[in-house]
Amino acid sequence: MSDVRSSLNVPLEPLTIQEKILFGFPLSINRLSAEEWEVLPGIGPKMAQKIVAERLLRGPFIDIDSLSRVRGMGPKTLEHIEPMIRGVSSSF
Repeated sequence: MSDVRSSLNVPLEPLTIQEKILFGFPLSINRLSAEEWEVLPGIGPKMAQKIVAERLLRGPFIDIDSLSRVRGMGPKTLEHIEPMIRGVSSSF
């Protein structure tokens, strides 16, 4: 029996954050590393570190709105990243 993946030419490596965004896959709000946060619009290195630190200090984010507890995270940035992010309450 032949390997179905090799016959379909499916890569075995997981998708990069850029590929997930490109293909429209929602990003898990509580699994992104600081480096992955930086790929999102309006998120620089300092904000990415603040997001990860806040998550480690106060626990997981429930939804996109809970990111507002990170100092400096404004409504415009939340609006830009909302289509790419899913919270823990999402069904996928």
